[in-house]
Amino acid sequence: MRGHGRSGHGAVARGGFHVARLAADLREVLRFLKRSAAASPTAAYVSGPGPESGAAAAGGGGGEVKFVLVGCSIGAAVLWTHIELFGEDLDGDGCCAGYVFVDQAPLQDRAGPLGLGGAWDARHAHRGCFDEASLFAAQEAWVRRPAETHRALVAECLGYRVQPREGDAVGEEQARRDEEFFVAISARCDGVWLARLLADHTRYDHREALEGITRPTLVMAGRRSGCFPLEGVAETAERIRKGGNQQVEMLVFESGHWLFYEEPERFNRELLRFVDMCTR
Repeated sequence: MRGHGRSGHGAVARGGFHVARLAADLREVLRFLKRSAAASPTAAYVSGPGPESGAAAAGGGGGEVKFVLVGCSIGAAVLWTHIELFGEDLDGDGCCAGYVFVDQAPLQDRAGPLGLGGAWDARHAHRGCFDEASLFAAQEAWVRRPAETHRALVAECLGYRVQPREGDAVGEEQARRDEEFFVAISARCDGVWLARLLADHTRYDHREALEGITRPTLVMAGRRSGCFPLEGVAETAERIRKGGNQQVEMLVFESGHWLFYEEPERFNRELLRFVDMCTR
């Protein structure tokens, strides 16, 4: 995604630190893949979520491509925004076959019962960035203490660091390699740009928009996530069902926010099963 990993963020389109800009980027990528599939009938495109949070697309070849959109963390918010802004298809052609949303609540901030969608408290909201004060603290950390913040991110996203268990088969050497791996990825990003994106992301309230989703949906959550409580992630599935779509499944993993890293075999198995169901 723009501003993540090795992707740039400002030379061509200034600003860009908005979830809606990322959703528009996604739309351009999907249209490119769709055009490419039409030009090359034997082409197939499969892209899954890597170690960085983000949105991905999985599709098949044969000239007619279908997408199962996978969003992890803020990537889920990008998908929800894409659906709200552009609908569930690119051009009314039914090419979006399903969605997978991974460990993201539909609202990060806490909200009181002031006509703003009902109570949304610590049982639902992000554990560490949930109001003006905590947002400012997070932004200050990203900008002024990046090295420390990269390591703190690892500590809140890996389940065996958040809630250690006696049966965790992770030794000191593996834990050190994990931390170095993720710190190196985070260090590629511009902390100031990400801090501005965070301010936009944490304010978005996607709850009502979820009720308009009509395609099969898989929601995944990490029981030991240091980012979101299960109840907050579960609201995603509940809202979709409230809108009348019962083709929703929720799976809980025994890992943290990066469940695709801690339980890759199960994650990949469930993802491929769901993609096959949506695209057969």
